[in-house]
Amino acid sequence: MDRIETFQDLLDILEAKPEWAQALRQRLLTPELLALPEKFAAFADMVEKRFQALETDMTQVKADVAELKTDMTQVKADVAELKTDMTQVKADVAELKTDMTQVKADVAELKTDMTQVNADVAELKGHAVPVAAQRMTGVIAQAANVRRSRWLNSTQIVDIADDAEDEGRADIPANEMQSFKAIDLAMTAIDKTSGEPCYVVIECSYTLTQDDVARVKRNAAHMARFTGTPAKAVAAGNSIPEAVSIFAEEQDVACATITSKASSPR
Repeated sequence: MDRIETFQDLLDILEAKPEWAQALRQRLLTPELLALPEKFAAFADMVEKRFQALETDMTQVKADVAELKTDMTQVKADVAELKTDMTQVKADVAELKTDMTQVKADVAELKTDMTQVNADVAELKGHAVPVAAQRMTGVIAQAANVRRSRWLNSTQIVDIADDAEDEGRADIPANEMQSFKAIDLAMTAIDKTSGEPCYVVIECSYTLTQDDVARVKRNAAHMARFTGTPAKAVAAGNSIPEAVSIFAEEQDVACATITSKASSPR
């Protein structure tokens, strides 16, 4: 077909001769439009690659999200376990505080008991010294420089005080009279130096103090005043500190060390 009378004739010729169609397009279209199919194909390819990459990324994201969910589940489990542990720790701490409170109470009670025990032991030691002193008459007599000693009992000592009060020779403070009537030990004897009768007043203590020395000196002075007979003072103890010994010598009070089993600590 060489003649073109209709538009269909043109289409038939262009379909039959592709090179004419190409030439026609080059005449009718701009270079940009001619390049558009190629560019679109390249764009479509790029978009396809990007979608494929996006799908890969989304798959990884989904995997990461799934892993994150698993991790979060573990974290929640760990937090729940930690809360349980903390609850137990708090309970243990509370129990420990209660135990410590009880321990402190027990220790305080034990200290109180030990204080009482120490006081009781001290009292027992104090009671033991007079007993030991009576068994060691010779030691007391030697310290006082007397002989022919005879022990007075507590009733005789009180009688001396009462007789002195009755005869008006006991005008001393009440506390000193009470101390005199509670004298630990006393004896009658003969002074080796003068050969005259005398009394010996003894103050007993496991560990002698200066107060013991001062007390026995005062009670010996009261004994001499109440009886009209000289009286010597002796401080007897299991332990006599050096300072107390010096003080006793200054006060003209003899010291006697009592070391029998009756007064020794167990």
